Amino acid sequence: MSELTILCDVQACAIIYGKHDTQDEVWPSSAGVQRTYTKFKTMPSMEQTKKSLQGFNMEDLNDLGWMINHKVEEINRKMKKVNDELAQNEQSKPCSKNITATSDQRQNDEHAANSGITYGDDDPARPLATSADGGA
Repeated sequence: MSELTILCDVQACAIIYGKHDTQDEVWPSSAGVQRTYTKFKTMPSMEQTKKSLQGFNMEDLNDLGWMINHKVEEINRKMKKVNDELAQNEQSKPCSKNITATSDQRQNDEHAANSGITYGDDDPARPLATSADGGA
């Protein structure tokens, strides 16, 4: 029932009677049912039937269901196409982080060459030795 109220943008309540149940079930609560019913009864009759399915036969409802399903499938196809295009655009963009890292690495390499610092393979930011301490 909650999904129905959200999807259809309506207020709703339910009273569920069972053959073998000793107590009726209500949704959302007894007070919620009372509020919804009171609000409905105070609406003008034109407003009460505005979102109603009265007057539709089973064939009309089936057609309506088919149209809704068709529209949902169409929307899903369009969303997939847009998502695929976005993913493709992301893959084809040059990664600015890699460009920056390459530029920073080049500066580190130039600095190392000028100062005699040797960098390790596992962590290029950490010098292994300098020519002053007898390293490489």
